Amino acid sequence: MPGGSTSGKIPERAGRVRRRRAREPERVEALRKGPRRCSSTPGSTGRRSLSSASEGVSAEMKPGTRLRSAVCATEVMVVAMPRDAEVELRCGGAPMLDLSAERTAGTPDPAFASGTQLGKRYVNEAGTLEVLCTKPGAGSLSAGGVALAMKGAKPLPSSD
Repeated sequence: MPGGSTSGKIPERAGRVRRRRAREPERVEALRKGPRRCSSTPGSTGRRSLSSASEGVSAEMKPGTRLRSAVCATEVMVVAMPRDAEVELRCGGAPMLDLSAERTAGTPDPAFASGTQLGKRYVNEAGTLEVLCTKPGAGSLSAGGVALAMKGAKPLPSSD
């Protein structure tokens, strides 16, 4: 019956809309619980923490985390972190702070005062920790008491 009534039939599309709305309470409940996290241990968020008992500073470290030095102008962004390991990242011998935390008064330790360069990447010996310098400063970066090395450029393939 073109242009007329549907003679009591429900269009197929209306049935799909009703089924979708029937599932909606489940979606709302899932959104209330928060995002799903894949982790190897129950209750784990998949993040590694950076903490220092002497400073009382605690921050979640993961790729993309931005940190600042407590004793100089250096700011870095974490590019890569080792899995399932706590790393104490330091600059100028003092623990790094969250970007929103205020600096403390002090000077870099002379053993860790070789400075950082803007735009350079620094890695540990194993190559599992990598940070990018976003603001240079007087202190040098270290992890676990060992200075981080500046990452060199990758060699280009030959064009023979």
